[in-house]
Formats: sequence, C-alpha cells, structure tokens
Amino acid sequence: MSNDFPFELASFVRNTDPPTSQEAAASRDNRIRWGSQRHKLLAAFAEASDMTDEEAGKITGLYAARACYWKRCGELRDLGLLHDTGRTRTSDCGHEVIVSIITPNGLAALADMGGER
Repeated sequence: MSNDFPFELASFVRNTDPPTSQEAAASRDNRIRWGSQRHKLLAAFAEASDMTDEEAGKITGLYAARACYWKRCGELRDLGLLHDTGRTRTSDCGHEVIVSIITPNGLAALADMGGER
C-alpha cells in the first residue's frame, strides 16, 4: 500500500489517547499490517459476497477471542475499504446489523499486502 492515504490518519485517534497513539496515527507509515485484525477481516470480506461484522468476526476467529472486530470493521469502512450495502441482517442477539462488502480499494489494499483473493 502506498503512503498516499485517501483519508486523514489523525481522525483515527481520540484527543484523550496517549501521545504515543497520537504520534502513531499521524505517522505516514500507518498501514494495515499482514496478520493484523484489520488484515484478517479484510481478507474474510474478500472471500464473501457480503457479511455482517459479526459474521466476519466468526470467520476470522476474532469473535471467539472476544476481540473488538466490530471496531476494526468500522475502521475499514471509514477507510473506504469496506462499504455499507444499506441492507441489514439479524445478529445472534436479535438486532438488525449492517451488511458490508469489500470495495475495489479494499481489494487493492489486500493485493498490495500480498493477500489471497
């Protein structure tokens, strides 16, 4: 992935976060790393026609690990790598949740990392 980001990296950190988090968010070297939660989720969305965050969390094992997979999916949507289809499905706890798909930018980012599609 190139260092020319189509978004403002500083928007991914809260002003209450420690200085190290703020510095990392401002770094031009901030990208999705191979094997990270965001990488695993992006790869899962590349394999599916569409999914909810919960479904992606289950496929990647992040659901069972009680990781914040929904937050990572939100970050991927904010980055333009996933897209909200406008459709919903019922989650395991009975709530309607959004269905997302991977975008062409998401596929390109995955390919830049050497990810399988």
